[in-house]
Amino acid sequence: MFRQYLLLAALILLAAWAAYADVAPPDGYVRVSRSIILHTDEDLSDYRFFLVSGNLVKEVVPVKGQEVTLSSLGGGARYSGGTLYAIPKANATKYPPTLDRDQMEELSSMLFDKKIKGATELLREGFSAEVKKEDEKTVRNAEYRLSKAADGIKAEKLPSPGQQSNPAVSDPVKSQTSALPLVASGLLVAGAVLGAGVWYRRKKANDQ
Repeated sequence: MFRQYLLLAALILLAAWAAYADVAPPDGYVRVSRSIILHTDEDLSDYRFFLVSGNLVKEVVPVKGQEVTLSSLGGGARYSGGTLYAIPKANATKYPPTLDRDQMEELSSMLFDKKIKGATELLREGFSAEVKKEDEKTVRNAEYRLSKAADGIKAEKLPSPGQQSNPAVSDPVKSQTSALPLVASGLLVAGAVLGAGVWYRRKKANDQ
């Protein structure tokens, strides 16, 4: 029975987070999708590049003289942003070009915990921006130039036309405030369910 209470609490939290992911932007704002564009003028084949977003990982192959476009790996808030890592090829031989779920989980955990020798976090970007409706057409993709550095690989963010006068960034206060009551309610209900489960378990033990 106690396990059922735990499962119910987990489902409540999951539902609250899903609702948070799909909450509409504040009044007067719109959510606009954007991509990450990679450029390089160098041969970077001594490294492997991985985009981590949520629980998904995808290998990216920058090509000298060509643009490589990175898009969201999924829908909802969980995949609204991504982090790009570079790993020396010699230190990433155990990972195939296409990763299964277990390999994705292992690699993302190793990168997050900085347990892969020579791995470098190059950039973090969002795949969407919440902007005022009148600024919707000013949103630009995030563009980076990858190049070799003394200690590995570096990513230089390239300026976008009109970026200074019309920054395409989300307002974190406005974006989160509208969803806070919903998430807080989910946490309170989940806490109440867990509390009831603990009380029931203790009562049952005392009755025995």
